[in-house]
Amino acid sequence: MANPTIGGITFLTMRGRVTPTGTMVVDTTPDDESGHEYQELGDRAPESLLVTELDVDTDADITAHIAACKALQGTLVTIEDPHGEAIGNVMILEAVVADTKRNRTAVGGINGGSRFVTMNWRVQATL
Repeated sequence: MANPTIGGITFLTMRGRVTPTGTMVVDTTPDDESGHEYQELGDRAPESLLVTELDVDTDADITAHIAACKALQGTLVTIEDPHGEAIGNVMILEAVVADTKRNRTAVGGINGGSRFVTMNWRVQATL
């Protein structure tokens, strides 16, 4: 298993998946009619939520990591999941800090850090 990445930033863990684009439809049936009527919207993807964690060493590293993640907002990136599957042209809609916490012992991880930064990502695949 590979370490997941978002726009070149490597993470220790990633939960969630990017939903790829596909034909989307909306139900346009009037309320007073039976059955269903649909309108095709074209190739689109719903928003996806990803949760990432990274171990860092200092408070300055936390600040730098958060700034790097927030700098990706509004950009198109490639996201690689923990299984090595890459999806390109993914718009980063929002990167939000979910948690920062200390670990008692720095063992393993990517940076061997004693702090963890958890980020929530709202993303959307594009064509």
